[in-house]
Amino acid sequence: MKDKDDIMMRNFFSAQKQEIADNGFSKRVKKSLPYRMSPLVKMWGAIVLFVAIALFFIFDGWLAIIQSIRNIYVAMMQNTDLYADPKSYIIAVVVLAVIGISKVWSTE
Repeated sequence: MKDKDDIMMRNFFSAQKQEIADNGFSKRVKKSLPYRMSPLVKMWGAIVLFVAIALFFIFDGWLAIIQSIRNIYVAMMQNTDLYADPKSYIIAVVVLAVIGISKVWSTE
């Protein structure tokens, strides 16, 4: 019974389909909308990003990351109860990084 109703609705709507002329209305509306992000916010984001990168290099961020990964790996190998494949941890970190980056870029 539902299939017959669906077929009848599709036939009705396909027969009654009408195209409404846009005449540039959508473009005019988009141009009149205010920007979501002001230049001050973009400048503040650039400053914060620059400071974060500078601090990363000043305080040897690469060394801290490598030591943390090494410590996690050693602890993982010594504790056989919580052992998991290192590839699983790498995949989890990459996925979380991609999600985090996409969230940051989607806020603009």
